[in-house]
Amino acid sequence: MQKVQAWGSTDLNRCLNPLFSDPRAKIGLSPARRLIRATLVSSRNAVYLLAATTAMAHLEALLPVYAFILLALTATAGVYWQILSRDRRGQEVSPALFLALFALVFVLLAYLRSLADQAGFQARYDYVIGLDKALLGGEVPTVWLQQHLYSVGRVSPLDIYCSVIYFSYFTVPFVAAVALWHLRPFGFRLYLSATLVAMCLSDAWFTLVPTAPPWLAGLDGHLPHLTRISAVVMETVRPGFYERGYQVVGINDVASFPSLHMAQVLLVVLASWRYDRRLRILGSLYAASMGFSLVYLAEHYASDVLVGVLLAGFSWAVAVRLTPSIRQVQGKQVFVSGSCTVVSDSARRAA
Repeated sequence: MQKVQAWGSTDLNRCLNPLFSDPRAKIGLSPARRLIRATLVSSRNAVYLLAATTAMAHLEALLPVYAFILLALTATAGVYWQILSRDRRGQEVSPALFLALFALVFVLLAYLRSLADQAGFQARYDYVIGLDKALLGGEVPTVWLQQHLYSVGRVSPLDIYCSVIYFSYFTVPFVAAVALWHLRPFGFRLYLSATLVAMCLSDAWFTLVPTAPPWLAGLDGHLPHLTRISAVVMETVRPGFYERGYQVVGINDVASFPSLHMAQVLLVVLASWRYDRRLRILGSLYAASMGFSLVYLAEHYASDVLVGVLLAGFSWAVAVRLTPSIRQVQGKQVFVSGSCTVVSDSARRAA
C-alpha cells in the first residue's frame, strides 16, 4: 500500500499540480486544518486558472486563429492525458475538480468552435448536400420535411416541440454531468472522456472544413429557401431574445458537419444506458427526437446527424479503451490512491 504523505509535505506534485488532491490526505486532520487545506488547494487552483486564462487571452491576440485553436486543443488533450496517467498510477483526482474540469472543457471547446469560422478557410456547401442526396435517393431531407410539414407564418405544435428539443442541448449535457458526478462517479469519468474526444475532433473539423447548415445554404442559393424554424419560434415567444443570445454565445454559423448536438446527446444516452431501463427508453426517444429536430429545423443535414452518431460511438469506444478506472471496475478491481481493493456489488452498480 502506498504511504500517505504528511499534511505538511513539500512534495512538488502536491503543491504544483492543480489536478492533485489525495482523498486520504484529510484523514486524521482536525476540522480547522481541513478548512485550511481546502482553502489552500482552492486558492492554488484559482491562481492556475487565472494564469491560464490570461495566457490564453494574450496568445489569442498574438497567434493566427487556426494556430490558437490548435494550441488550445493540444493543451486540453494534455490535461486529459495527465488524468489518464494518474489513473494508471492508481492515483485519484478530486471529484470536485473533475466536475469543474468538465465545465471548463465544455466552455473552452464551445468558445473554440465559435472562433473556427475566423480561421480563414472557405465555408463548404456542396459536399454535405451531395452526401444527403447519395444517402437518401436524391432528395435533401430538410427540404422535403419543410415542404410537407412547415407552414410559413404559423408556429405549429411540431415547431415548438422540435425547438424545445433543440434548445435542450444547452442544458441537458450539464444536468447529465452533475447527475453522473453525484450518483455514478465512474460513469461520469467515462462521460467526461468521451465528451472531450468528441469536442476536440469536431472542433478540429470545424476549423479546417467549415460547413454551412441547410438554412444558410438556402439563404445563399445552394438549396431552395429554408426557414430557420427555431429562430422563428423563439422570436414568437420572446422577440429579440434569440438575436441577443446569439450574439452573447457567439455561435459559429458554419459548424454544421458533424452534428455536435447529436453526438453530445448520444453520449448522454450512452452514459445512462446501463443504469435503468426507463432511462434507456427515455434516452432513445430523446436521441431520436433530437435527430429529427435538427433536420426539420434546418440546423443540420441528415448526413451531419449520422456522422454525429458515428462520432459519439467512436468517442465512447476511445473513452472506454483509455479510461483505466472503467476497465478496472469491469474487472472487479479498482485502484484507489495506489492500493488495490475488491469492489463490492454496490460499488460495481455505482460504476
